[in-house]
Amino acid sequence: MKANKKLTFGLLALASAITMAIFGAVAGTLAWYAYSRTVTFSYIGTSISNSSLLNVGLIDDSYFFTNDDLRDYGLIRENVDEGGGVQHSIVFSQSRNGFSVEALHKYLGESDYAIDKLIPVTTNARAINATSDLTLYKAPEFSDTTLNHLATHNEYVQLPFAFKVIGDSDQLVHNKDVWLTDSLVQAERDIQNSVRVFVNGSNKFLFKPADITNSVGETKVGGLLDLDGDGYYDVNSSNNTEYIYGLFNNSPTISTEGYPEGESYDVLKNINGVEDTSANSTFLAKHYPTVKYVDSFTGADPQVAAYYNFGKVKPNLDGDGNFVADANGGIAIARTSSTTGIAYSTFTIFIEGWDHSVIDSAVGYDFNLSLRFEVDRS
Repeated sequence: MKANKKLTFGLLALASAITMAIFGAVAGTLAWYAYSRTVTFSYIGTSISNSSLLNVGLIDDSYFFTNDDLRDYGLIRENVDEGGGVQHSIVFSQSRNGFSVEALHKYLGESDYAIDKLIPVTTNARAINATSDLTLYKAPEFSDTTLNHLATHNEYVQLPFAFKVIGDSDQLVHNKDVWLTDSLVQAERDIQNSVRVFVNGSNKFLFKPADITNSVGETKVGGLLDLDGDGYYDVNSSNNTEYIYGLFNNSPTISTEGYPEGESYDVLKNINGVEDTSANSTFLAKHYPTVKYVDSFTGADPQVAAYYNFGKVKPNLDGDGNFVADANGGIAIARTSSTTGIAYSTFTIFIEGWDHSVIDSAVGYDFNLSLRFEVDRS
């Protein structure tokens, strides 16, 4: 829970004939590249084989990019009036090479969000069908069981994407769904299991990119923790009782007497249901002798943050080869407006601190995240 994680990630935006991606390095420098699924490059304003092209931009309402930046980075600004007093300024690249390293680095730096590392945070409990916006909280700290401190922007990444689809005669395509069709996380050990992405577009949902199964998963957001790293579950010295962190449906039962000194107190106690029990971690420790302790969570289940695995997000194909959402999965992330032709979807990328892969021994391990956006050909 206390470990800082280096962030290097990529976000791929793929239409029928164009792909745009963000790739990161350990130092946090990020670049966008555009390339085609075919041999020939193509970009904005070009239609290949009567198929639509997807173009991805960043909302820049705060004008992080000055006019000089636009010139230096090869960008173009488009102002969009969505009506009802809602206006957006969107920055697109004029080059088929997309956003340069320097351009994207400047954007993230100006936005105050994380650039080259993620710090574990938590959603607290969240239902799979929740439609509320995402609220991220700081991971628990030693002796703090309130879990109501909001995470700061530099602990996670947020990217407000804008999409437009270029059809025949360079016209914008309206009422077109944008889908997330591929997801890949690469990392040393299993830190990739803690990466979460929250999508806020035409649908709002939380998903785990590392799991490609078509199912729903959950993270328990309550348990005993060893946050001070002494090898024992944290203890409240004022009442000689183990701290119970997080949220529970019912209060765990605490022993009336201290853990007996002769009762193998030097053995790791797997109260949190940790998969790997080979070594001490934030989630796997010992009961301190003579301290009033929690023996199990039977009858006091921790609350959970539910998420979709990526296979549930990826669309399926109908008989005509178009993307659809059906009983087997598929969640559109954005839909181009019937008036302006612009679609919006904000991606929040973070590490869920309650995931068991977030342990002190994972400090310094890097990961790469790639996500691919796509529109169908019709």
